Amino acid sequence: MKYLLTFIGLISCWSCNENHSVITIIDIAYLDRIGLAKQLSIVKKYEPKVVGLNYLLTTDSLDKDALLVKELAESKKIILSAMLHEYIEHYDYWDSLEQYHKKFQSENFGFSNITITDDSVFVPELPMRQRFKGRTIHALSYLIAANSFGVKPYYNQNGTNDFIFDRNSFGKNYKVISAKDLLSERFDKCDIKDKIVLIGHISDKADSFYINRKRTKRISGTEIHASIIQQLIE
Repeated sequence: MKYLLTFIGLISCWSCNENHSVITIIDIAYLDRIGLAKQLSIVKKYEPKVVGLNYLLTTDSLDKDALLVKELAESKKIILSAMLHEYIEHYDYWDSLEQYHKKFQSENFGFSNITITDDSVFVPELPMRQRFKGRTIHALSYLIAANSFGVKPYYNQNGTNDFIFDRNSFGKNYKVISAKDLLSERFDKCDIKDKIVLIGHISDKADSFYINRKRTKRISGTEIHASIIQQLIE
């Protein structure tokens, strides 16, 4: 019986490794902070390689935050989002940094800004590092890649190393789990175990951007980050 159980275990492991998608997006839909905490609790149970949160929690929701504070404090593989504001071109740095409310603060965060035109068309160029008050702030996508499967050598150097994105890779190489399926645990555990898990809003309306110059197709910022991460990792 011992050998049979070992054999079954090997089959299960092999099956997960055969799943070629290394990135899974989990939609937050319109969950409140209690719902977000429950999502993190479930994801943590299935042992992801790293979790990136592509949303900001800048306000205080008082008692509603208790469970989320606990989950974030207990999770060591989480990278939070931040936003850089007011770029000062003359000095090549940003004037302000918007982060999570202080009760959620973590040093493990990256800026989630993406480059867009005035009419919301995604520009496939993104610096991996930016300057804020003498500090180097890394891009969220870069940190997620670096803390999971590693970053291609060119982007792992000390310069700015602007990332040029391949538009043809949009919508490929990642899985999506809905908020409902995640909370009811109706998903393949292999889509989370040892994978990059990116949690954020999925929509072609709110928090979404055009990905072609004719402005006919939009995808969410979370999907853009997933596509960038895929191109960054080795």
